[in-house]
Amino acid sequence: MMTRPRIRRCCAVLTLTAALASAGCGSSPASPGPLQEASSGGEPDVAGAFVLVDQGQAADGEVYVVNSAHSPVLVTGVSEVAVPGYPSGSLQHTAITKTGAGVATARGWPPPVPVRPAIGGTLPPGLSQIVFGFSGPRAGQDYAMAGVTITYKYHGQAYSVTAWTAEAACTMQDPEAACEAYLAKVNARVEKMAGLS
Repeated sequence: MMTRPRIRRCCAVLTLTAALASAGCGSSPASPGPLQEASSGGEPDVAGAFVLVDQGQAADGEVYVVNSAHSPVLVTGVSEVAVPGYPSGSLQHTAITKTGAGVATARGWPPPVPVRPAIGGTLPPGLSQIVFGFSGPRAGQDYAMAGVTITYKYHGQAYSVTAWTAEAACTMQDPEAACEAYLAKVNARVEKMAGLS
């Protein structure tokens, strides 16, 4: 059983830790802010998709985020999240959809839905979709992405959130079944990264 003096010491340590974190010291993560990845039952929605592409052609994917604030947030950056152990595609394009239409998967840019620029764009309260195109530098190589990290500002404060998705860009020479098997491995790794398994 814990005695009162020990409780006071624990409270003092917790207070000091909180003070260091708010001062930018320590390893506590920043507040997540109002923008969150779309989820079901409290767990992140991790979709998986692949697309067959020609060399240098962008494979297009999508993520969904939810703004829980009562006013828009300003997107200041979008970066790819690599899948450890798999060749990483690099982000070529990002955009916010203008309508509720999705891309699921597509190839080439712009995507087949109306979009507006992501960087400098705003995400209103509620659900928004960010679409992106990624590719890799080597011919005959398959590439993967685990999602995107979105940096944004809300009331002058900077935040970031990662939206997970297992995306695979396979070369046109791959049989579709081989790309499906590649995606299954990528998806298993991304689900672990997202804390689902």
